[in-house]
Amino acid sequence: MPHYGYLDYQAGRAMTRAEHLTADAQLGQHYAALAQLLRSLARPLRAARRHSGPSPSARPACWPADCGS
Repeated sequence: MPHYGYLDYQAGRAMTRAEHLTADAQLGQHYAALAQLLRSLARPLRAARRHSGPSPSARPACWPADCGS
C-alpha cells in the first residue's frame, strides 16, 4: 500500500503565490496541448461534413417564401 503522508501534507498547506502561478501555467500548458490534440482529431471530421453537404432531411420542408404566408 503506498504511503500518502506527503500528499496529505501538500494538500493541507497553503500554496505560495509563486507556486500558484507555476501550477496555473502548467495547467494552461496541459489544456493547450489537449486542445491542440482535439483540434487535430476533429479537423478530418469537419472536412468530411463540409464536403458531404447538408442532407435533404436537414432542410425545412417549406421555406418562408414557399409557405404562402
